[in-house]
Amino acid sequence: MNKINVATALFVLDGPGPAPDAAAAADLLFASEIDWSILAVIAEHPQFTTGATGFAGPVLTPEQMDSVATADLMAGDAATAATAQAIGPRPATQSVRRGQPALSVGRYLDENPTDLVVVDSPHLAGDLVDDGIVPVLVVPSDGVKPTNGPIVLAIDETPLDDVVASSATRLFDPSTTNFVTVHVGAARPVAPSPPENITGQTAAHAAVSHAETVVEAPDPAAGILATAQQRDASMIVLGTHNRGWLSRLFQPSVADAVLQHTQRPVLLMSAPDDSTTR
Repeated sequence: MNKINVATALFVLDGPGPAPDAAAAADLLFASEIDWSILAVIAEHPQFTTGATGFAGPVLTPEQMDSVATADLMAGDAATAATAQAIGPRPATQSVRRGQPALSVGRYLDENPTDLVVVDSPHLAGDLVDDGIVPVLVVPSDGVKPTNGPIVLAIDETPLDDVVASSATRLFDPSTTNFVTVHVGAARPVAPSPPENITGQTAAHAAVSHAETVVEAPDPAAGILATAQQRDASMIVLGTHNRGWLSRLFQPSVADAVLQHTQRPVLLMSAPDDSTTR
């Protein structure tokens, strides 16, 4: 089984419900014992608004709002504890914050630098990546059975390919990991750079150039999913272009489609200054 080499990871709960199966499965994907942190993000409730109308929900007294807030925080504490317990006997840092998930996670990471963010919600993963939080590993909520299959890399012949390749070679040892590349919307494989010109991220890209290549068309998501199924892939690595909610509404991304139709772990990456769309 190809295992991820990271030292610290943050498992994010999008709400007060625990995710023990996903957390336990995620822990199995790592090459060694790591430092886990569990963060539950509790959303602000519309009914906290005290206005002249009940448009946002029932108007609550300050005492009622305090009671609801306390109950939410207690539920968050219980959820992080249950999730941490599922990971194993190692202690895990547990936190509960109230607010928007992507913003709360961003602030947490500013205070606590972490190698990898892990979630069990594709929707939350999209929000985090759009907010510039990478890498994000999505593990199905009902867990996943680790396999010995290859890592499937989605390549689309854009500068984002170097981000995908460099992330793959950083998190997985290319000398011991089998990679299969699927060229999303490409008519042919990308030729590797000449050895004398290989530096930095290009070198990382060349490190996976030995991978078996599968050229898929015309449906990139279907090609990625089919390849992962046929090869019993242990993970899918995707690059995502930052897009607004309106763009996602009218033109769902390849990453969105893959996340909706796979039960395999998916690692999402994006370029920090990416301004194009997929």
